[in-house]
Amino acid sequence: MWRLKYEALQPEYLFCDRAHLPAQSPLWRGPWRWVIYEVDTLGAVLDLAANGADFVVTKDVRSLSEAMRTQAALARAEATPARVTRS
Repeated sequence: MWRLKYEALQPEYLFCDRAHLPAQSPLWRGPWRWVIYEVDTLGAVLDLAANGADFVVTKDVRSLSEAMRTQAALARAEATPARVTRS
């Protein structure tokens, strides 16, 4: 029911509380961008991104930002090839 209304309206953004999303289901595709709020963990952010979310909103900006920076640093470290030194 809601999906048909959104498809008819064609909004730029769809805002949704994370609690109202079905677990591990891809978000509907359309001309809109998804904004999911009440997201508090990096795992939830990554799951939502994999399912099609474009933006997340959190009340715990500091902790989530730190977790994202740590994740990015680990990803960079894994992507950097190990240097071989020869004697």
